[in-house]
Amino acid sequence: MHQSVSVQGLTASGKPGAVRHLAVGQSTTFSTCLCGGCPYDLLIPTCRKPHAAGRIIAYHDHWRIDNLSRTAMLVVEDMENPCHLITVPASRLATTVSFELARVTNYGTPLVNIFGPEPAHAADCIAPCPAHTSASGTWEIDRRAAYFAVLLALCEPRLRGDQYSLLPTSADIAISLKRRGIDLSSAAVDTQIEYLVQRLSIRPSERAARRGPTWRKLALAQFAIRHGLVLPDDLARSLR
Repeated sequence: MHQSVSVQGLTASGKPGAVRHLAVGQSTTFSTCLCGGCPYDLLIPTCRKPHAAGRIIAYHDHWRIDNLSRTAMLVVEDMENPCHLITVPASRLATTVSFELARVTNYGTPLVNIFGPEPAHAADCIAPCPAHTSASGTWEIDRRAAYFAVLLALCEPRLRGDQYSLLPTSADIAISLKRRGIDLSSAAVDTQIEYLVQRLSIRPSERAARRGPTWRKLALAQFAIRHGLVLPDDLARSLR
């Protein structure tokens, strides 16, 4: 049997448990459970409410997830890039996932790890258009510049996978940069953020504009992560 996908159950603290190996076309189910007798393949010993359950189906180049819960939303997190995640509403079936390494959670509680098929790579890539290769990137930035260090510190919580935490203040960013040998005041951090907002032509929505100047940090962080201006690898390199 050619293994395509492996599904590993997790304890409430995230420690690994039983594993199910799936060939193409096979599936396995998982569920939170306290009694130990629920009719699912992988039982997750947590009392997290509402009850969460799902099914993983293996395909040759991806996998799919069914949310078998009546009310609980499942979140699929890319373990290689915490910025990437997929939400699967209650009772939603056949959501396609291409993450090679992923974790399924329910309101922050880990349920299962997924080890998916290795991604395929094209052997006959098409040559780029000469006009594209000669033109400079629309959002080209200098990773050696002070503004990039500020941007990286601003986006650090998101790059670590915490999508819902508050972004750091300018004072927080200044302290973080000082630990890394970059001496900027809070005012200088604000100046760098304003420079990036102007350079990237970021404009507030009507709702964001009502928040006052604080919209800049959130809009900048969202823009930078969405367009790949900062990556988890950048954070890892900055900490070496």
